[in-house]
Amino acid sequence: MATQKYYAQFNKYNKLFITILQWLPEEYYRLLNHDQYLYKEVELDEETQTIKGDYDDFKVVKIADQPLPVYERTLNDLARQKIEKQFSMPKQLSIICEQLTKLSESEGIDASDVKEMLSYINEVKKENRLRKEFYAEDPDYDYWTEEEEDEYQAKQEDGGIIEYDERLRSL
Repeated sequence: MATQKYYAQFNKYNKLFITILQWLPEEYYRLLNHDQYLYKEVELDEETQTIKGDYDDFKVVKIADQPLPVYERTLNDLARQKIEKQFSMPKQLSIICEQLTKLSESEGIDASDVKEMLSYINEVKKENRLRKEFYAEDPDYDYWTEEEEDEYQAKQEDGGIIEYDERLRSL
């Protein structure tokens, strides 16, 4: 564990920890923003340690000993991506519009605006399908499907942080 000097930066208003900054000689330290931030000299290994606490009561802790943060926003985004992978927004909208159209017809309700929207969506989807076929077949273009792109990106990221951190594999 190779420790170095750093400045721990804290919000001056509420004293919450913000980040670690590279240690600077006094003449440069004076140039930091002291109007909005407070600073304390700390010594730590940036790769394995971090700051926990606020300006008045903080300590240097091992990152590996801390619980892995999981954010609701991240989980919501993952759930949304999973749903949209199975049922894209256009597909969801088409299903809803088709059901509204059937319901309106059986109940005698005017749904001409829904029918018009559904017709437009279907036309755009048809044009998009034709466009994809053109790019896929024309040798002047290197067309990538979403699956090919995802597979290539997964290969690029192979061996990354998820391969080394067991805690992240289950997310």
